[in-house]
Amino acid sequence: MQDGKTVTCLGGTFNRVHAGHLLLFKTAFESAEKVAVGVASDSLVRRLRKGKAADVRPFAQREADVRRLLEGHGADRFTLVSLDDPYRPAKHEEFDSIVVSPETRKTAEEINALRALRGFGDLRIIEVPHVLAFDGRPVSSTRILAGEIDEEGRPAGAKAQALAPAAEPERAPPAQPPAAAPPPEMVRAAPEGPPAQTPGPAGTQSAKAVLSFPAPPPPKRRPRAKAKKARAGPRKAAKAPSKKRKPIGKKAAAKRAKGRSKARKGTRASGPRSRR
Repeated sequence: MQDGKTVTCLGGTFNRVHAGHLLLFKTAFESAEKVAVGVASDSLVRRLRKGKAADVRPFAQREADVRRLLEGHGADRFTLVSLDDPYRPAKHEEFDSIVVSPETRKTAEEINALRALRGFGDLRIIEVPHVLAFDGRPVSSTRILAGEIDEEGRPAGAKAQALAPAAEPERAPPAQPPAAAPPPEMVRAAPEGPPAQTPGPAGTQSAKAVLSFPAPPPPKRRPRAKAKKARAGPRKAAKAPSKKRKPIGKKAAAKRAKGRSKARKGTRASGPRSRR
């Protein structure tokens, strides 16, 4: 206690203040009358984060963001200090409790062990659960800087879309007024039946009469194959095979031999037979 008032403490890097940090501050002011907040110094960030220290903003910017949020709870109720040692509460007996997140609970238990060595009483550990983003994962400064979510755990860009003015719906063009009808005396009744044609001079027809007749159909052409067939004339009928029966017996043999001798006489050349 300090001046008869309960004192709680908490600390962090606060690279980007988000909904999880706001819950830590709210819990701290509800649990004690005074709150001591430690913001990690640049040297502590380099020692703890090493290669990732370049992703953390300078101490002055982070301290200004935290101070702006704490002033809403009353300037006389908080103390803001530069945190060079994460075990600083173990060296100050006036603290009664400590507010932590699930990741820093182990550090709070180590602080109580160091306080016991000094003869100080244990701090009451107040653990605040994670604030979950829209996807069920915890809200963190790392995810905000990576562009995954905003400070309230919504998808990146959702806040800008909510604040953007709604697009006005397209308006239909105004309807054109109907055309005025002509006065009754200007309307004439259409004549019944076909219009009368003025006869032209003798031997001539009007243009309308000529255009009214349909065009004559094109002359039919005979297929080329049929015309060729007509020019060729009728084909001669093929001779039917003879149905005369061949003679049989001695008469047939004699007749056949007689025919052979005649064929030889007609084909043999005149004069003596040439020798080979």
